[in-house]
Amino acid sequence: MRLSSSTPDTRAGLRGANIVPMINVVFLLLIFFLMVAEFSRPTPVAVTLPQGAGGTRTPRGVVLHVDAHGEPAFGDARGAGAVTMVAALAAPGVSLTIRADARADGRALAALLPSLAGFDSLRIAVVPE
Repeated sequence: MRLSSSTPDTRAGLRGANIVPMINVVFLLLIFFLMVAEFSRPTPVAVTLPQGAGGTRTPRGVVLHVDAHGEPAFGDARGAGAVTMVAALAAPGVSLTIRADARADGRALAALLPSLAGFDSLRIAVVPE
């Protein structure tokens, strides 16, 4: 029986590094960042927001968009259907933000208010860009 100082088995184990733990950490980080990321939905209509002096704030809760012609939009619904869908979401603790176009008529916004009175917090303001 002959013993050598360098066995081929030990050298073969050193050739390939085990990267499985690194792959596990990378996938865990990927899952973590996907879980904490906040994705925003595209607006249902094109709204040109007025310019404001302060920074922009992302609205929370239900967001009703009003275009330049005064037509409300929520998801795929337009007009009275959008107002009906938004009014159905009214519940305690749910806030409503109206994102109106800078050219929208104030009378059109005022006409929406009676049907949106069921919200706990109703923020009636033109949200600047």
